[in-house]
Amino acid sequence: MIRYIFDYIKEGSDEMTDFCPNCGKKADDGEKVCPVCGGKITSISQDNDDNKKESGKNRINLFRNIIIGAVLIFALFVSCTVAARYFNAGKNIANTVNTQKSELKILKKPSEKQYEASEESAVDNDDEKGNDPEGKEDKETKDEIKNSENLGLRKKDEYMSLMSKLDKESRELADAELNGNQEKLLDYTSKIYKKYDTLLNMIYSDISVALENGELEELKQDELEWINKKDEMASYAVGSEDTSESDENWAYFDSLATSTKDRCYYLIHKYMH
Repeated sequence: MIRYIFDYIKEGSDEMTDFCPNCGKKADDGEKVCPVCGGKITSISQDNDDNKKESGKNRINLFRNIIIGAVLIFALFVSCTVAARYFNAGKNIANTVNTQKSELKILKKPSEKQYEASEESAVDNDDEKGNDPEGKEDKETKDEIKNSENLGLRKKDEYMSLMSKLDKESRELADAELNGNQEKLLDYTSKIYKKYDTLLNMIYSDISVALENGELEELKQDELEWINKKDEMASYAVGSEDTSESDENWAYFDSLATSTKDRCYYLIHKYMH
């Protein structure tokens, strides 16, 4: 068999020749059976062609798998990046909203001590205006009759309930409407200010109807002084004395709302029972 192979190499043929796989004899063109040993002749050229085709297919499949893998990895990377951005964006918005809520004065719980102090002050003033101890019982009787007639002043529980509901609504609106945007914050504070201002007007109206002339004038003067102070505090909150510019700043309305809320509690505690 080796001799036949050497013979073939010496011939230097450029064409691929088939050999018998058993004895190695070179096969003539078209021979399918070896004339020496009778073995079946395998076509080397056909095997090479098949191997080349199979190798080509394998390379194509490998290249295709590499491309598909690269595409999948890229898609996974993009998905993770987008998901991370959305997660971070949502986290940043939540942090911004929490920061905004912590800066809002209107959401802070009012101090009951200052309102209790106003009630004690009102009681002390009534004692100073009263008669001698011998006439104290008569004065208390007259006060009870007066209080029973002044229904506008007998609404403390009613207005405290309304204030409690509005305070709760303020917190709920902050949770529902604030999204980290300054424009939303401006809308929120201006809306809350209008709600407290409306309730303050109701309280002031009921108190005014029930007060006598002297007390009413005193309340009106106190109210005017409070309004001026409220506006000054709102302008100071945004570092500007020009209220026309301050109207565009959420801190301006936050200050107005907070002052108005405190005024509501003050009037309820001082004048109502």
